[in-house]
Amino acid sequence: YKLKEGKQVKKSMYTVPYMINMENVFEFYARAILKKELENKNYVVDKYSKKIFLEKNTSKKVSKNIHLMTYCIPDIIIRNNNGEVVAVLDAKYKSDERSSRSDSLQLLSYVLLTGSKRCGFIFPGDVTKIKKLREDEHLIVNTPFNKDTRYYELILSNNPIFSEINKIIE
Repeated sequence: YKLKEGKQVKKSMYTVPYMINMENVFEFYARAILKKELENKNYVVDKYSKKIFLEKNTSKKVSKNIHLMTYCIPDIIIRNNNGEVVAVLDAKYKSDERSSRSDSLQLLSYVLLTGSKRCGFIFPGDVTKIKKLREDEHLIVNTPFNKDTRYYELILSNNPIFSEINKIIE
């Protein structure tokens, strides 16, 4: 680097790398928008980082040496006043045109663990909307355990339109 006097000095310096994890920022943004929208309605967003354990009646201790993760943490779980899961959503900070098998399997595992009848991804975009998947704006997904699960893709902008968000929970 150069000193004010114009002399060059070679010196090693330690700098702390600074990075913003946009995946986390987008997930927090999506959670904040949904919490705000559901604030005075009959729905609630589960607290952040709520673990869903794979073993029944377990809170912390689980079998050792199993080849599955012992718990999952869905990004967003929406429940009604009775505590039933209404929707499970996964925020993805990537283009809605770029799907991956691992994302789909992750969402499917959340559906199976929660028993939700509505699921989907939340992607960033210029305009808030439900991506048209079919005429009625959702796709029916049938699994051996959950029949007629509704799948949505919510595009979320910096100006959310709450009527679009309501399509998922109603």
